[in-house]
Amino acid sequence: MIVMDKFDIFFEKVQNAAKVAQGKFFVQSAEGRDFETEEMEGEDLFGWLIPNEFIPEFQKEWMSQKGISDQWDDFMTFALWKKVGNDIQIIFRNADEY
Repeated sequence: MIVMDKFDIFFEKVQNAAKVAQGKFFVQSAEGRDFETEEMEGEDLFGWLIPNEFIPEFQKEWMSQKGISDQWDDFMTFALWKKVGNDIQIIFRNADEY
């Protein structure tokens, strides 16, 4: 059995929201605005929300030691959390909307 820590549970929620948006989220940095519940903990994240069709190409750069090229700048995104009732939901905002 795999035991997930509180942040893993949060990050799974981020990736599930990315799947709904037909993509995958790649984290560059944590941006603060922390929260913690009994089940999970997290904070706003910054990175790239990459559409499914571009994931293999982006992942090659992601895995390389060379860094991410400027061609991906349009996909730079904030993954922001918000509490709705007893649930934490994820909202993606482009860097220019933040």
